[in-house]
Amino acid sequence: MSEKKFFQRVYGVNKQIPKGRVSSYGAITQHISSPQASRMVGWAFNKVNNFDVPLYLVESRKGMLTGKYYFDGITLM
Repeated sequence: MSEKKFFQRVYGVNKQIPKGRVSSYGAITQHISSPQASRMVGWAFNKVNNFDVPLYLVESRKGMLTGKYYFDGITLM
């Protein structure tokens, strides 16, 4: 699967997360049938260039938001 296609699948799953709920990188990989690709999901979120993809809905396996390292300031995410 191409990188672009993988990213689009990740973004599609992310947009399906209901308001008030969160998911994890691992759950997204299970949903798109790529169970070993959690880091690649993180990379996909790192490459988001619009605010149409709600990144704050996805947390790490430890229950933490990790994308703050890729944003300007710790509260932007």
